[in-house]
Amino acid sequence: MASEGLRPVYRVELHGKYAEEVWDRLSAASNMSVEERRAVIDFVVEGLREVRIGGRELDPDRLGQKLEKWLGEWPNKAPEITVFDKESRILHTLINAFRELAGSGGEEARKRAVGMLLHAVLGDGTVRANEITLYVGKGDKMSAEDKADLYNALLRRLGYQPKMTKAERAVYIRLYGGEAVKFARDALPYLAALEPMLEVVKSDEQIYSKVVKMIDMAKAERVKSWIKDFTTEGERPRARLVVEADGVAAEFSISLHESNMVELHFRTTNREEAERRAAVLRAVGVRAEVKKVGGRVEWRIVVTTNALAAESVHEAVRKAVAEFLQRCREAGAIEAQTYRRLAAKFERGVPEWGDIRFSVTLRKKPLYLWSTNPATRSPTIKL
Repeated sequence: MASEGLRPVYRVELHGKYAEEVWDRLSAASNMSVEERRAVIDFVVEGLREVRIGGRELDPDRLGQKLEKWLGEWPNKAPEITVFDKESRILHTLINAFRELAGSGGEEARKRAVGMLLHAVLGDGTVRANEITLYVGKGDKMSAEDKADLYNALLRRLGYQPKMTKAERAVYIRLYGGEAVKFARDALPYLAALEPMLEVVKSDEQIYSKVVKMIDMAKAERVKSWIKDFTTEGERPRARLVVEADGVAAEFSISLHESNMVELHFRTTNREEAERRAAVLRAVGVRAEVKKVGGRVEWRIVVTTNALAAESVHEAVRKAVAEFLQRCREAGAIEAQTYRRLAAKFERGVPEWGDIRFSVTLRKKPLYLWSTNPATRSPTIKL
């Protein structure tokens, strides 16, 4: 790997669950039939004919022939992911993204293509405030200019307006300002799903920092949340909580227990839908996991008071839950003092230190500090 000039970021990329995610997305080219390969190449060539870069003409047919040659060689090589070289990753990203767009088309195909392109940004790009840059260098199979032209055509097919700059040893493809934010918002569901996978390499300053920056970029734009269908019929007050991150919405049930615990929940037999909704919650800062329960196949998401009130949760979501509590108070379902205590939690956000929360009691002499987690209560801290 040293001969490839790879940075530490690639050691992260090629291990664990993130590596599996990359492999699943980028290995599909090996399964294409001859007819499908031809259709994808034709689609790429057609897209290149519509692109002009810096006033210069492209040669779509020549690029199409290069891709066709590479696709013909790939099934015979079938490299292991640990030796999946940088240029092959780039070509796989391009081919599989174009394949999605050339196939069924439509918004779902576009979303999947964005998810594939995201791996290229995390592996071979940089993320700054309102700027996303891809670095494309030369290789044995294709020049930097040719690969950059393909990236440019792909980004334009996806609705972005990239800028290209040629340097001595590489070509830079940049999305500035609104274009960068647009890409971050489009990639938000995938970013939220990737974040827990990369938790184990949080100290790495490469991939993980890009995920965090892009999530922040996307969340800063548009997050909405509101309560609907509030009712006090039945045993306890309940409603529907809608959470929306840049147009990607998910709906959940929310209820108030007799113990005054607030609970958000969702259940389904469709795991993919459960994972999608959990990803939306994670995108707005809620720690949400999907769990399988019961004898039959059912998937559930359950989030309770402190996780919903955590300071990491987007303010719009906390305000929506506070509105639910206000309606519970107006309906007489909760005492005034309890309402004020809970509402204050959601207004200011509950601080968290890892997975440990603390309660503090101030007495005349010593100050005692203890964890509310039974597993970490001893020893008590005395100040």
